[in-house]
Amino acid sequence: MWRILSASVVGTSHTKTCTPCQDFNLAQVWSNDSEENVLLCVCADGAGTAKFSDLASRVSCEVLRQQVIESLNCGKNLGQLTNDDIAKWFRSAHAALVGESERASIDLREFATTALVAVVGGTQAIFGQIGDGAIAVDDSRHPVFWPDSGEYLNTTAFLTDQDFERSLRITVVEEPINQVALFTDGLQLLALNYADQTVHRPFFDSMFRAMRETDNFDQLRPELFAFLDSVPVNSRTDDDKTLILAQRITDEDEPTRAN
Repeated sequence: MWRILSASVVGTSHTKTCTPCQDFNLAQVWSNDSEENVLLCVCADGAGTAKFSDLASRVSCEVLRQQVIESLNCGKNLGQLTNDDIAKWFRSAHAALVGESERASIDLREFATTALVAVVGGTQAIFGQIGDGAIAVDDSRHPVFWPDSGEYLNTTAFLTDQDFERSLRITVVEEPINQVALFTDGLQLLALNYADQTVHRPFFDSMFRAMRETDNFDQLRPELFAFLDSVPVNSRTDDDKTLILAQRITDEDEPTRAN
């Protein structure tokens, strides 16, 4: 069984300019005949300079989720999906943004967004990313991919780039994974150690412990929103912030939670 917490919270800089949150996320558990209880998480961060980045982040997440589900419904398990199968998810999201751009007769750059995907089964997992933000798993010291900082300062790759596939990173992990965190670049300064390119474990450990031990899981949802919009967090970042936390709860965890 998976427990999932997720939130996208508008940054203080966007609040001051009355700009909507340009982050978006989706997270769920999916089951079919080949795979049971597959965790599916996607998040995206629309570029701050792009006029329709809030729409772009939402559309890209929705298309990526649908593409993953369609792949799972084809009867394949995660280990049977090739890198090209996975790349097609991102191609479809890119095509959807091109379609939005053409319908509105607006330059595709106005729909710029990053995208992160995590699909976790029983003994295998797939991770894909274009742009910044990061994915952390279990107690690993390193994120799955280090955030793409782009060629110049404060730049990154986007799903709308003409050559976006050159920046697309994909990996398949052949081992059980029990904890997953996805976050956009608004949380990088809190969640990552730049000196040695590692994950700042204390940032996640207390939250995962609360998810595992709580008797009132629903209460954690408003607490996550409040935390992401708190003074200590906003003093470190004025950007939009997205965090997805997912934890596999096993039978062995039940006595711990009951104590």
